[in-house]
Amino acid sequence: MDNRSKDNKRDQQHIEKQRPAYAITVFYYDASASAQTAEFSQPFHIGRDQDCEIQLRHKLVSRRHARIYQKDRKWYVRDSSSTNGTYLDGERVNQACIKQRSELMLGANGPSVWLEPTVESIEQVESDPQSVTMFVNRYFGEKTENANTEQVELIQQAFNRVAKRRTNKYRFALFAVLLLLGTIAGLYFYQQSKMEKLYALATEIFYSMKGLELQLANQERRILETGNQEMRVEADKKRQELAKLTTVYEQYLSQAGLFNSNMSEEDQLIYRVARIFGECELNMPDSFREEVKIYIQKWQSNSSLKRAIQRAASYDFIETTQRAMRKHDLPLQFFYLGIQESRFQIDAIGPETRHGIAKGPWQFIPSTAKRYGLEPGPLQDVREFDDLDDRFDINKSTHAAAFYLKDIYSTEAQASGLLVMASYNWGEHNIGRLLRKMPENPRERNFWNLINRFKIPDETYNYVLYIFAAAVIGENPRLFGFDFDNPFMANVGRTEKIAG
Repeated sequence: MDNRSKDNKRDQQHIEKQRPAYAITVFYYDASASAQTAEFSQPFHIGRDQDCEIQLRHKLVSRRHARIYQKDRKWYVRDSSSTNGTYLDGERVNQACIKQRSELMLGANGPSVWLEPTVESIEQVESDPQSVTMFVNRYFGEKTENANTEQVELIQQAFNRVAKRRTNKYRFALFAVLLLLGTIAGLYFYQQSKMEKLYALATEIFYSMKGLELQLANQERRILETGNQEMRVEADKKRQELAKLTTVYEQYLSQAGLFNSNMSEEDQLIYRVARIFGECELNMPDSFREEVKIYIQKWQSNSSLKRAIQRAASYDFIETTQRAMRKHDLPLQFFYLGIQESRFQIDAIGPETRHGIAKGPWQFIPSTAKRYGLEPGPLQDVREFDDLDDRFDINKSTHAAAFYLKDIYSTEAQASGLLVMASYNWGEHNIGRLLRKMPENPRERNFWNLINRFKIPDETYNYVLYIFAAAVIGENPRLFGFDFDNPFMANVGRTEKIAG
């Protein structure tokens, strides 16, 4: 090989080394929900930390969630031992090749980024590329004086004819593909529009139901206060109207396919309990559903829930609570509020506070106890059990608790069970002060809007989530690994039904 050939080979190798790596384009939304685009030709990280090249501030995203890197001219994603997992086009992966434009989701139902590797503009030819280049230059280059002119013209004409046929063929194929894509897109947008209308109508019906519930709650409270039985007829009519709306709402939910076959039973129960507590399933944030699952795991990590339900059964708390909640037309699942208050310990006594000492299974302070017909007893200012204190009486205190819950439910909380729980824990005046800054309608007054707008104590946040998660477990305890049945099932109030 002569020196010129060696130099040319070295130059070619140098060019290959200097050729830039394949790039990858990343599309994502930042913390302000603004669309962002970035392009990388070197490995990079996605995560919550500031040193990650793509930073996503989301509770489901780990500090260093995933690494994107290149190997053998291909791009790969590797999960960086994240807490909630990495999903490529819907499948959880530890490491996978990114072959085309793909959706990368950080955590189940977490934020997404879209990854699109670049495609090389000119593909490699497995035959000798130099001979091909020479042929192209000879017959299609600007200088063709070394070739036979007639031969060149014939070859060029033949090439143009073939190229034209292929162009027409590709145009037809492209037109067919575009037509098909247009049809699919049209159907997709039609279905999307239809679904959006169904969701909007279902949501309107739901809040019409909540409005009726509030009217009923206020009427029933006045009936209890005044004994006016004429109002009972009007209340019954409203109850029938509410039943009809509920049926229509269920039909819309079915058409919208919210509870399809792909939804896990755990998710279905979370939606069900949200509905029981007066929250609209269609407006539930995905982040709330994932938070509930975390608190379910906390209950699963110890036996305190089972022991509390055993204790409630032994003291006849379950049946007593059912009677009290039904009397005030409240969800039976407010039973689980008692678990969070005292684990159903009859002689429970709270710490001394400026409002007095909370006592009994429902932890009434003296002033609230008196307001709902309970006599605190002579030892109300001492951290001791007192037989004369009505707060320790299961029947009296449970009915007083239901009355108190109904008052909150039908006024400031606007029929939101989660807001009722928050009020019971933090105090109706503290929550009421924040709620009065929000619009006075059930659509705007709910727990997730509250925590998005205001800072509430961590104790109150945990309190609500623990109760909600316990209620979800209570719908089907065995699904979550507990060896007892739904406490509200027939005869489950007896201790032997849930004995361990």
